[in-house]
Amino acid sequence: MKKHSLFDLIAKVLSKNSSAEESCQIDFSAQEFRDLQNVWEWSDRIKAPNPSAESWEKLYQRMQAEESKQATILKLPTPAATPLSRVAYWAVRIAAVLLITTLSFWAVQNYFFGEVVVETKNGERRTTLLPDGSQVELNAATRLQYAKDFQGVRNVDLAGEAFFQVQPGSEPFVVNADGAKVRVLGTSFDVQSRDHTIAVAVASGRVSLANNENREVILQKGEMSRVEMSQPPSAPERVNLDEFLAWREGRLEFLRTPINVVMAELQRQFDVTIKLAHPGLGKVTLTASFHADQSIQEVLTAICLTFDWKFRESKDVFIIENRSD
Repeated sequence: MKKHSLFDLIAKVLSKNSSAEESCQIDFSAQEFRDLQNVWEWSDRIKAPNPSAESWEKLYQRMQAEESKQATILKLPTPAATPLSRVAYWAVRIAAVLLITTLSFWAVQNYFFGEVVVETKNGERRTTLLPDGSQVELNAATRLQYAKDFQGVRNVDLAGEAFFQVQPGSEPFVVNADGAKVRVLGTSFDVQSRDHTIAVAVASGRVSLANNENREVILQKGEMSRVEMSQPPSAPERVNLDEFLAWREGRLEFLRTPINVVMAELQRQFDVTIKLAHPGLGKVTLTASFHADQSIQEVLTAICLTFDWKFRESKDVFIIENRSD
C-alpha cells in the first residue's frame, strides 16, 4: 500500500469513519500507526482560548510596537537530516507546531491580558497602583486580584480590607467582594470583606453597594452600609471615618466590638495566635484604641485589665483566661 493511501486509511480509522474491511488493513501494532495516533490524541486535548475582537486588536497593536525587537526562530530538522521515519518525522513536526502555537498564545495572552494578584500577610500593609492609575491600600491579610490591562468595566476582586482612591473614568469601577458589588465612577472608599460580611464606608463621592441579587443602596460621603451573608445591604448610616479608617494610620479602633472580632483583628495585625480559654469569654464587647507600634503584650494587658482577665504565652500562642483560673 502506498504511503499516502496508508495515511488516508489511518486518518479514517482514527476519526472513526472507516469500515470493518478498512480497519482490518491496519497493523495497529506498527510504529507508524502509534505515532500518528499519539499526534491525533494530543491535538484533541489542546484547546486554544477564544478572545474577543477587542483583545486581538489590542494585542495586534502591541505586537506592532514590538516589531523592532529580535525574535528567536525554532528550526526543525528536515526529513533528510533525521533518523526518524517519514511518518515519525511528520508526527513530531505536527506535535511541535501544535504545542509551540498553543504555548506561545498562552504566553502572549498571559503577558498582556493576565491577572495580577497582590496579597498581604498578617502584620503587613501595602499600597498598589492599578492599570488606570487608581490607588489601593491593602490592610493585613488581604488579597486583591485584577487584570493587567482593564478592558471596559474596571473590575477587581477583594478578600480582606482595602481603601480605594479611584481615578475618574468613562467606565465604571467595580469591586467584587464575596458576592457583593461596589460600583463607582471615581471616588474614595473603604471595603472590608471578612467572614461573609462586607462593610463599605465612603470618604468622598458616591458609591453603589449591591448584593448578588442586585438589591442596592447608594452611599454618600461619611456613610456606610453592610451586606451580611448575601442579605440586602443595610440602610445607609453615618460613620466616624476617623475611627473606621484608623488602620491606614496604624491605629486599631474598636467601638462596642465583640471580643472574638477584636481577637481576630489582633491576630491579623500582629501576626500572632490568640485563644480564649473559655467560650464564655467571647460574650463581651470592647471599646478601646490601640496603636500598631504597641506590642501585642501591651495590648493584651490593657484588654485583660478591662475584663479582669489574664493571659499567658504557651508555644507561641497567647491564651486568655479568667484571673481566677
